Amino acid sequence: TGGDGVMAGALVGDLDGGTVMNASSSGQINVGDYTNTSTGGYSGAFAFAIAGGLVGLSNGQVVNAHSSAAVSGGIANVGGLAGMVVGGSIADSSASGSVTGGLSATPGQAAGVGGLAGYVQFASITNSSATGSATGGDFAPVGGLVGDVLYSTISGSFATGPVGGGAGSSIGGLAGGAASSTISTSYATGEVTQTLAGVDGNPNVAGGFVGDLSGQSSITQSYSSGAVHTVGGSDSGAYTLAGGFAGYVFGSSISNSYSLSPVTSTGAFADTGGFGGYVENSSSIDHVYATGAVSGAGPVAGLVAVLGYSNEPSPVTSLTDSYWDEGTTGQSVGYHITPPAAIGDGVATATAVIGIGGSTGLSPYAAATYANFDFTSAWTLIPGATRPLLSSEYSTTITNAHQLQL
Repeated sequence: TGGDGVMAGALVGDLDGGTVMNASSSGQINVGDYTNTSTGGYSGAFAFAIAGGLVGLSNGQVVNAHSSAAVSGGIANVGGLAGMVVGGSIADSSASGSVTGGLSATPGQAAGVGGLAGYVQFASITNSSATGSATGGDFAPVGGLVGDVLYSTISGSFATGPVGGGAGSSIGGLAGGAASSTISTSYATGEVTQTLAGVDGNPNVAGGFVGDLSGQSSITQSYSSGAVHTVGGSDSGAYTLAGGFAGYVFGSSISNSYSLSPVTSTGAFADTGGFGGYVENSSSIDHVYATGAVSGAGPVAGLVAVLGYSNEPSPVTSLTDSYWDEGTTGQSVGYHITPPAAIGDGVATATAVIGIGGSTGLSPYAAATYANFDFTSAWTLIPGATRPLLSSEYSTTITNAHQLQL
């Protein structure tokens, strides 16, 4: 147990270079809030406390490590294995303990909460996982694997635990927020839930895989299947953004990915889509599909609730070569494009976006239905038995409930 502004881990509080290998931990780790001094592990106007199940702050290597420790903190970067990873790496590692943090935050003070790591910057995570719950407070980025990830890479990793956030939080089954980062061959299956509406200037953002994706980030060969539940804002200044895969996509790309996640929003002020909530500012989504049931009172669509904004920069936001199941999503409309504010303003585009299943006559279980998918290197499908599977997850035998669900 540590106080405000401290760095705490079951094995190491501050891993300054070097390697932690073949290590494990259990028990409980608890820290306090931020301080206004430089004693904590976060540079800026204040220093967050940092807590990890194995390591507090790391800029070294963590390899083949595991923690089952329960980790909690106030306004603190907290993670099941590491609280913060800056300039370091995590490989072949896992966490299974519950993680809770950021329960008394105010706008601008929210710290990351993640099943594996709370905050990751200039770092990499490979072949790693988290199975415990991740719960954050108001305004916090919360993810089943990572709370907040910047200028980093994640590959071959997954999260299965439930994710919860407070008012104005950004939450996702794998990552709460990702900026200027690359994510590939990863998946999230945990339920994602917000029970409070956002506030003006700080809307709710929720996605089955990632909450907020920005800064020319990219995601490929990934999927989500956990249900998304959120609450719409009380007015247009607190518009909730919810998607089966991504809540908000800004200047970033997603390709060769899919979502089975059902999405539900309550309240009038919410964008709710089977794959994405709101996608804008030169973003691109291509070769994706969505199947989860979608319901909400605001703009609702089988794939993307709102595509583009009223004056898109060049290149404009695009949705291409993608599909949604009209029968299982319950939606006959795949997307809504924001009209231009004035003549000549940039407008988002949608090309070869097709509704399948339901009454369309297009079978979700036939490769011919997905005419624009690459079944040579990116996708595979067992005719009459499965929907498209990513090449990175393909197996000749059904070994888990997810494959059976497809």
